[in-house]
Amino acid sequence: MNRRWMGFGLCALLCAASGCASSTKSANSAGDSLNVSKVVMYQSGVGYVERVGEVKGSSLTLNIRTDQINDILKSLTVIDRSKGRPVSMTLPVDRQTLDALSQIPEQITNGGLLALLRAFRGANVTIKSRGKTVTGRIVGVERMTVAPQNRDRSAEPREDWRVTVLDRNDALHPIELSKIKSVNLHDKNLSSGLAKSLDISLNEGDWKKVSLTIQLEGDRNREVALSYIVAMPTWKPAYRLILSDDGRSVLQGWAVITNVTGSDWDNISFSLVSGQPMSFTYDLYTPHFLIRPDLSGQAQQVAVAPRIQTSGFGSAAGGSAREVQARAASRPAAPAAMAKQSADMRMMESAVYADEYYDADNWAYAESEMAAPMMDSRRASISDAELLGSFESMATANQVGSFDEYRLASGLTVPDGSTSLVNLIHYELPAVEARLFDRTGSLETQSYQTVQLQNSSGVSLEPGPITIYRGSTFVGEGYLSRTAAGATAYVTFANESRVSVRRDASSFDENYRVVRVNGGRMTYAFEQVSRHNFDVTNNTNTPATVLVRVPRSGSMPVELPESVVIGESEYTLPIAVDANATTSKSFDFRVRRESTVSMRSDGAVEALERGLKENTIPAGNVEHVRRFVELYRANATVTEELKLNNALKKDLDADQRNISQSLADIKSINTSSAAKLREQLIDRQRANERKLVDLTGKLAELQVRQSEITVELRTLEREIRFDIQ
Repeated sequence: MNRRWMGFGLCALLCAASGCASSTKSANSAGDSLNVSKVVMYQSGVGYVERVGEVKGSSLTLNIRTDQINDILKSLTVIDRSKGRPVSMTLPVDRQTLDALSQIPEQITNGGLLALLRAFRGANVTIKSRGKTVTGRIVGVERMTVAPQNRDRSAEPREDWRVTVLDRNDALHPIELSKIKSVNLHDKNLSSGLAKSLDISLNEGDWKKVSLTIQLEGDRNREVALSYIVAMPTWKPAYRLILSDDGRSVLQGWAVITNVTGSDWDNISFSLVSGQPMSFTYDLYTPHFLIRPDLSGQAQQVAVAPRIQTSGFGSAAGGSAREVQARAASRPAAPAAMAKQSADMRMMESAVYADEYYDADNWAYAESEMAAPMMDSRRASISDAELLGSFESMATANQVGSFDEYRLASGLTVPDGSTSLVNLIHYELPAVEARLFDRTGSLETQSYQTVQLQNSSGVSLEPGPITIYRGSTFVGEGYLSRTAAGATAYVTFANESRVSVRRDASSFDENYRVVRVNGGRMTYAFEQVSRHNFDVTNNTNTPATVLVRVPRSGSMPVELPESVVIGESEYTLPIAVDANATTSKSFDFRVRRESTVSMRSDGAVEALERGLKENTIPAGNVEHVRRFVELYRANATVTEELKLNNALKKDLDADQRNISQSLADIKSINTSSAAKLREQLIDRQRANERKLVDLTGKLAELQVRQSEITVELRTLEREIRFDIQ
């Protein structure tokens, strides 16, 4: 059976079983009478919708958009408040429309005459073109090159298409596509299907509505409540921050929402939820057909030939079978919860003076030559009090689970397909201005004018654009990232090139401590210190606060200011610098590490010495450890002496070779000066020989001493064993 017809039969059977029709409404149907009563919008692209109303009769029909069908099927809850229950739910399928689609290829609705002629290959048509009319069957369409009709050699051939038609006399007629005036289809099914496909193209899209019929138990009046989840645009927050000189600024926020539920909202209960609970789409409406394996090739293709028999005394037969089993598993998903607490609102009042203007570069008010024009237009300007008073929060915030919920205090009315702005928050928050450097180069000359905003509102702030005012003057705009309650956000809104930072970093290890010793190996802990140095130069006429960032890298800060902000991957550190001045500041970061090395190493011995000094070595090992340290230091001295004496011996040996070569060179020279030089070289040679004798003896003594120390160190390595918890 064709799969499309199978789908039609199943849908028709469903309608018949529930006592409904796909295109007609029963006498008891209530129509689309359940108005939207509540909507909750989430940031994950879904919305929760409730409908409540009175139903007269045994069925309820809702007009819903096609793109909402699958979400409603997987989330619909029907409550009959007369203690009844829903019996069935039916979604009609337009059989004729789908049948028409099955006959007309998709490219017809997306193409023109060329696509139609290609799709209708083999159809009976009458084509009228310039100069002739041909009736017959379409053979095909092909590309062609048309030569210029005039004799102008500069004219180039053009590309065209031609359709070939086979008439009743078996004659082929090529017709240029550009010359065709009309095409008449003689097949009624094709023309009807084309009309249907065009109707579908006219009405296609998610805004086309279908009827959802819910069959209820009994024929009576009742109150019915429905709830379901449907796809919705995410609500988009926007903010306005009004800065003040005392660091206590006002943050106002609103949400941009769009009603795409398919129904008007008339004085409904409305909430917005921050965070993103998990959501997904799943096609429950379209019939799913499993692809079955084709085993036709496994059928016997050749008849079995008779087997030639031989004589014998007996025979035996045996066989075996194989079974294959399949299993499937599913994993349920847990729903997410929602979230908040409320904060106080504060109104700020200030005045605009005619003889002052705001200098956004210096964060100060200055005398202005434009005083007279500003005085003339003062009454038309917006004052600080008006800017603050124009906004009133319409929502109360509550914490539900891990999410924040903004619930409107009064009903909301938004027509279907419309966008609305809803005032959400009006909080007084700590906010200070600074210059932020967020790169890691050695010399940084580009910073950003930044607002450091502490979210003391008690609610999480969703990401969105933020417009910044100083009093009633616009000074810039930025983007507020998602900021949890109690967190600190940074909003950059302008470039700043008059403040520069030079930085460098170094690292070193200190505070070695013994952890354990065993078998000549020692594990010791130490602190790896990273030091970050900053030289900040302020070329403005006002003091500034500079914010620099240092990667965390698992290290802990040492003696940082209280206003440090710890991010996921960095520390943000403030540095105050006076006007037209340079300030230097260093920050140390420590991380504890462990290392296992041989006991005969500088780091190990330093840790042992620290343990002896701080009395952390176990009592039974103190003397052995002290002796080991003494021997290690003595061995280091002996090693150094050996190194120096060996170098001296090497130099003396080289000098002796040079003297011997010089004596050989002047051996045949019989002059007084040569004789004198020969005597000097011989004296020097004898002195070197005496030094070499003494040096050889000293080296031997040092080597013996080093050997003795090495033996005793090895013995102590075997004896020293402890573990410091």
